[in-house]
Amino acid sequence: MPSDTIRFAAVGDLHCTKDGKGSLRGLFAQAAEAADALLLCGDLTDYGLPEEAQVWSRNWPPPRRCRRSRCSATTTSSRGTRRR
Repeated sequence: MPSDTIRFAAVGDLHCTKDGKGSLRGLFAQAAEAADALLLCGDLTDYGLPEEAQVWSRNWPPPRRCRRSRCSATTTSSRGTRRR
């Protein structure tokens, strides 16, 4: 691939639950191999509960060095939209 090409992977509405132990690791590993950047759209958790955020953070892979020297990482998130 030419060096000026940036590959994106995009997923949406993952809805990580407090019982979802390790269920997203495979997805993140595949995205890391296939793309330079991962776009996460929609709801990351079901209800925005602290327990769901803890499971999410355990699934989220450690940062890796970007292949392109001028790129940077930005993370933006919000609480889930479902009501208890």
